[in-house]
Amino acid sequence: MSDKERNVNYFRKVNNVNVLGSHGAGERSETETPLVAWGAGIRGPLPATETDPSSPHSWELAHIRRSDVRQADIAPLMATLLGVPIPANSVGFLPREYLSLSELEVSEAVFTNARQMAAQYNRKKELTESGTISILYRPFPQLTKYTEQTLMTEIRKHIEDGQFTHAFNLRLGKCHCHWIREQLVDQMMIDDDLLNCVGVKSVQSLPCQYYVYCILPEVLWWVVLRRHEDIYAALRNTSKSRGLLSLLFPCALYLAGIEILVLSFFYRFVLSIGVAGLAVWPLVSLRIPWMLRIGWLASCASLALFPSLPVVGREANTPLVVASGCVWIMCALMFIYWGSSSNFHDTPRAVGVLLLQVALLSVAIWNIHSTSSSLVNKQGLLSFNQTLSWALSGMSMLLPLCGSQWVPIRLVHLFLSLALPFLLLSASHEGFFLLALTINLLCWLTLEHHQSYQHTDTKPLSQTSFCVSGDEQLENRPLTSRNIASINSFDPTWVHCFLTVFSPFVMTALILWKTMIPFLAVTCVFRAVNIIVQAPTRRLFLIVLVFCDGMGLHFLHLVTNQGSWLDIGTSISHYVIMQTTVLFLLFLYEVARGLTGINIWTAFVCFPYRSSLHPSSTSLLDDGYITNIPHSEVYIYTGKPSTVSNLLYECEEGKEHVE
Repeated sequence: MSDKERNVNYFRKVNNVNVLGSHGAGERSETETPLVAWGAGIRGPLPATETDPSSPHSWELAHIRRSDVRQADIAPLMATLLGVPIPANSVGFLPREYLSLSELEVSEAVFTNARQMAAQYNRKKELTESGTISILYRPFPQLTKYTEQTLMTEIRKHIEDGQFTHAFNLRLGKCHCHWIREQLVDQMMIDDDLLNCVGVKSVQSLPCQYYVYCILPEVLWWVVLRRHEDIYAALRNTSKSRGLLSLLFPCALYLAGIEILVLSFFYRFVLSIGVAGLAVWPLVSLRIPWMLRIGWLASCASLALFPSLPVVGREANTPLVVASGCVWIMCALMFIYWGSSSNFHDTPRAVGVLLLQVALLSVAIWNIHSTSSSLVNKQGLLSFNQTLSWALSGMSMLLPLCGSQWVPIRLVHLFLSLALPFLLLSASHEGFFLLALTINLLCWLTLEHHQSYQHTDTKPLSQTSFCVSGDEQLENRPLTSRNIASINSFDPTWVHCFLTVFSPFVMTALILWKTMIPFLAVTCVFRAVNIIVQAPTRRLFLIVLVFCDGMGLHFLHLVTNQGSWLDIGTSISHYVIMQTTVLFLLFLYEVARGLTGINIWTAFVCFPYRSSLHPSSTSLLDDGYITNIPHSEVYIYTGKPSTVSNLLYECEEGKEHVE
């Protein structure tokens, strides 16, 4: 036999990428890769049949029969062809259809593969048995030591007798599936006695995380059951005073809301259903003016359109971004015109800041068009446009701190400031989405204020406040990002107004800032609503925590280690996102507290003249206590509102109070 005939040739492409340059998304072009082998021990090509799966046209192998294998199966194939032992940690099965060997040689190779699997199983069994109390250890009944020896002897006898078909049917490859899918020992047994549970875990020398997994449920249920009498009394009193239906109906709505939010992670159109439900809910249960009804319905209807729109792609649509910026300017000018006829506090300064923000927004729109034109003309990002983008973004975030502290004006200041960098980072219709979101938030704020004035002894919209907040925070996710599992799905052209040279850290920071802007807008309004309903902040975030845990419980059972890289990464990302949402909202809430409370004008201009008379002022904080706070904090005014401009906060020259 010549050297050429003794050679084995093996070729496999590492991975594939799609036309956008990403991989791991589960598409056929990304998960299938050609495997070509020829030489000694490899059978020749066979003609393809109609029943065989078709190969991609780019491979030019449509005329040859496919023999698909898993990636793990390549290790035993190469070991068999080279005549070396199969790797100890291999979990692959030998693909017999690739081999051109005698039946005896194939049987011996498969038998070797089975023994390697059995050795892996035995090692796993020894490790489990050594760390488990003997009375708790339960061996896998279908593959005991006796059964293994019996099967080994029977297979060897069949091979020696030439009964190769019987040997294949009895090979131990089946044990590989069992020891992966079945648990040998129930190591998560939890005794009713907490001390016994700790003792059992200690004797078994289990890892430290087992104590957390096993003991934490015991502690939590112990805390809950300690107050079982209070819980039972509360449920009994509620059912007697309001009826059982009044208790079950809100719970059913909460559960439906959680399911809608969970489904929205997989099907974007479900968010439209959730927003439609939110549009109807307060209108049915509350008495509100017809103008406010129309505004709320219109804002919800416009917001519900966006989940049905295509996901923002990689190609920038500059005319659409410019159009959204022009609509922003028109809305700001309408607010200024409408507000000039109302009784604004500190009107000249507030209007001046608003006009300056409109001017900056106009310059930003021109800069977007200019940058796009220079890139289309192959001139690159000009230094002037780049410097202007950074300067506009920085100035826009400082202007709200110089404006009025009156709620409607301060929120409009914040929305215009957030819109400027958001538009600079936009590629398509995101600007319209942020505008619809802010209008919806202002309508929500007006609803809460209207009900708080009509029902001073109740918590208005207590059921809907948290649902609206959570829904609108999740609303922007499918619109501001394409793929939460991998940062490579974000296109660098989205940040072309700031930089065009690849800089992963700066690009990531800009993209995260764009993603956080809608969350920050919601949190600022959430803080204002929190003060209106005078609910403790701790209680609100506990309710948000319950909702997030309910969603997290769904995603915990959806975490998978099978499928494409995108499927695995997405399942993990969903769970991690829900577990960190409360911490993220707490951080944003503190940021919103500063953005809605700090006033540079008061601190550096008015403060020197007022500090001698009013070293501190008094305001009603979130926890319901009267506390001394700095001048920069917001103030509550509970007089009767005539328009939306007469909302909550009041800061008069030389006088701060809570009425």
